[in-house]
Amino acid sequence: MRRWPLPLWPHLFWEVLSGPGGSVLHEHLARAPGSGVPAASPGRLLVWEHVLDDVVGLPGAVAVDPGVVPRWEVRLPGGERAVFVWGLLQQVHRPRPEARREPASGEVDGVLPQPATRRAPLKPPRESTFEIFTTSPEVGACTILPSPM
Repeated sequence: MRRWPLPLWPHLFWEVLSGPGGSVLHEHLARAPGSGVPAASPGRLLVWEHVLDDVVGLPGAVAVDPGVVPRWEVRLPGGERAVFVWGLLQQVHRPRPEARREPASGEVDGVLPQPATRRAPLKPPRESTFEIFTTSPEVGACTILPSPM
């Protein structure tokens, strides 16, 4: 593992984990030792200050890989979600307070059953051919006209 200081962000390092032959396995922003950034806590996450390691270590935090290389997400108890790019906190999504209500008849997990709908059978597509008539080869404009059947 190698680290490089970042003059514009003295509280961060660029950290690279490399494999055999120097191939990069993982790279992200990491907290510099002795940083003055306050500790992360649920409800008090600082965008552009906290890094993935600050948040993933919180009690009940669950790291989620969204499938995009530089991105990461952490879900916290209470529904809060923290979104990271290159290991730096970019967004915090907090759940909206919802009014408590009784479930409707037939509702399962907040979803009502949909009534059955009857659809007309699909008709096969009509066969058609087109002729291309070029009006101006210099400009490249053309008009597409349906061919008589």
